[in-house]
Amino acid sequence: MNVETRTIPAIFVAIGDPVGAGLVASLGHPGGNLTGLSMAFTPEFLGKWVELLKKLLPSARRVGLLWNPRTVISPSPEGVRDAAKAIGLKLEVFTVSKSEEFEVTFAEMSKRRIAGLIVMPDVLTVSIGTGSSASPQKSDSLRSTGSRTSGEQAA
Repeated sequence: MNVETRTIPAIFVAIGDPVGAGLVASLGHPGGNLTGLSMAFTPEFLGKWVELLKKLLPSARRVGLLWNPRTVISPSPEGVRDAAKAIGLKLEVFTVSKSEEFEVTFAEMSKRRIAGLIVMPDVLTVSIGTGSSASPQKSDSLRSTGSRTSGEQAA
């Protein structure tokens, strides 16, 4: 992007790691014509996601992480894996790169009996809550593991 717009000022919004993505030289001094809001996910921040999931599901032993490896918004799953391991959880990473992969991915989560799920923020992964990528089969496979999709209430 920087190569194509060297003379046009550009502001990015909600980029996970703009330095790692090669958009800016550093967070403190981006240089060039790009600047914006970083959602830099520190190990402490990622650890809070895992801690919250453990509080919600205290008996959980195996949790999942839904991640789009093609995004520049979300960090790599290693920080989440480290945080999960630190509190005794086994983290299984599930990747999706296009909406057609959700059904198979959710079926695999069900087979592996994933107790809870952390969804790394990304345009593709958050679309499952809006219905733009989700199908009834995906919701059914989550219900069979005892998890709830967003918007569902406990009975």
